Amino acid sequence: MIELIYTGTDNHNYDYVPFEELIGQQFDKVVSDQISVLFFQNDQLKYVFAHWQDCCEQVVLEDVVGELKCLENTPILKAETSEHTGNSNDIDSFTWTFYKLATVKGWVDLRFYGTSN
Repeated sequence: MIELIYTGTDNHNYDYVPFEELIGQQFDKVVSDQISVLFFQNDQLKYVFAHWQDCCEQVVLEDVVGELKCLENTPILKAETSEHTGNSNDIDSFTWTFYKLATVKGWVDLRFYGTSN
């Protein structure tokens, strides 16, 4: 499960919050580590959007469609999630999870792919 974590301005205290909490927020900076973590921040707020690996699984940020810059300096208008799970011969289970964010500047789609045995 990918989780949105609110850290405020103190990285030592945090709460897990729903993804939809981003709606209405405005961030100066939205960046990705290109693996599986995104950071949303401004002077008062910091959110970390990440997946913490369990044993026997792997989750990666497969694709980002759109520019993260579209999410900066304008309120988030939509924050939607959808997912598809299944099984295959190569792995016991897989999950595609899509996170869609929108502002007046455009859309950004984040596609995460996870596998587990």
